[in-house]
Amino acid sequence: QPHARMPASAPLETASYILSFGSFYAFVGFAKWLLSQPGRAGDPGVLTALARLIVEPPAKSVEEKRSERPSAKGRPSGDSFVMAALHVAFCAVGIVVSYVLWGYMQERIMTQPYATGELFRSSKFLVFANRALALLVAYAAREAQRAQGACVSHTAPLYQFSFSSVSNILSSVSQYEALRYISFPTQVLAKSCKMVPVMVMGYFVSRKTYPAAEYAIAVLLTSGVFLFKTYEVNEAPVRDTELLGVCFISAYMVCDSFTSNYQSRVFKQYSVGSITMMVYTNLFSTAFTALGLCLTWELADVSRFVSENPAILPHIFLMAVCSAI
Repeated sequence: QPHARMPASAPLETASYILSFGSFYAFVGFAKWLLSQPGRAGDPGVLTALARLIVEPPAKSVEEKRSERPSAKGRPSGDSFVMAALHVAFCAVGIVVSYVLWGYMQERIMTQPYATGELFRSSKFLVFANRALALLVAYAAREAQRAQGACVSHTAPLYQFSFSSVSNILSSVSQYEALRYISFPTQVLAKSCKMVPVMVMGYFVSRKTYPAAEYAIAVLLTSGVFLFKTYEVNEAPVRDTELLGVCFISAYMVCDSFTSNYQSRVFKQYSVGSITMMVYTNLFSTAFTALGLCLTWELADVSRFVSENPAILPHIFLMAVCSAI
């Protein structure tokens, strides 16, 4: 029987997230207070400069932000239309293939034992690996844009990107943890019900509303998925749906719904480009998870597991690649 070694106890895990997120937002509050004090406007000190970097909008970006958006163009020609169609088809196939491989690797890593008979239990490290590689990809894309003469500046205070980062971390951890208590097919089906929480979260985040017909369609789709799951028979490694798994997947849907709605608000409010959003969101996610891994000494346990089970390395790398692209 495979046995699982928890890298950290549940209270310690919770404390690591509280310290990782709480320490940053405590500094944000302190930075706002510091900059509101008289005489701080011209202070050249390092602490003041760091406070400005975190909570103030970047300078000289009001005019530059316009060039980050592509200019409107007329109707595409026949050749450009064909190229655009091929580009869309390539992206669609890439998304499907990446998602299938990512899901397969995710279930393999979290539910199947490795050579020592242990299950890999560090969902936080998986989030770190995914976000670190995504950060490199996004940074390379931004530099490519810069080399082509595109403007990659933004008008949002840096801390604004942290909110979607936190919700993204929590949603990712929740879906990894859920795989211990529900099957991957069940998780995919549950994600099909995300229309309802996305609509509800859209109202709370940006007061966005939808026609009654769209609410009805979302409810009907959710009901259909529930009925399908009721009569499901599967051969997945985790066959029985447990209450804790339902709680984790529910937390995933709530956090993921917040992420998409909050990022949409930032796009509109600050005219942030998609690549810029990827860079800073993944930067915060990488920093938060790295700090959490160090606070719980989880990184040492992960290193031990990898040294004893090197077969997991290509699995983690492939999952991170699929997640990034």
